[in-house]
Amino acid sequence: VEATVQNDTLNIYGKKEPTTISELENLGEAELEAIVSSKNSNDARFVLGKLLLEGSSDKIKKNEKKGMNWLKEAVKNDHLPSLEYKTYYDIRFDKQP
Repeated sequence: VEATVQNDTLNIYGKKEPTTISELENLGEAELEAIVSSKNSNDARFVLGKLLLEGSSDKIKKNEKKGMNWLKEAVKNDHLPSLEYKTYYDIRFDKQP
């Protein structure tokens, strides 16, 4: 993935940086990882974790272990949507929150 930062804006393949969670959900795994590494984005961590856990994206293959790790990383950074989703996931699948 080719990603550059210009004027504090991330460009992926010449596209403007996604600014909403719904825009992030349309990206692939490598694109989301590029955003995490270049912008330290908890929204990208959340979306990546959620999509990996659910396996609901054509661009991202299901991997529950990786997905939970991305969510936990965002939770450590006090990202509320990640905490809410992880808690919901833990209750839904009877895991320890």
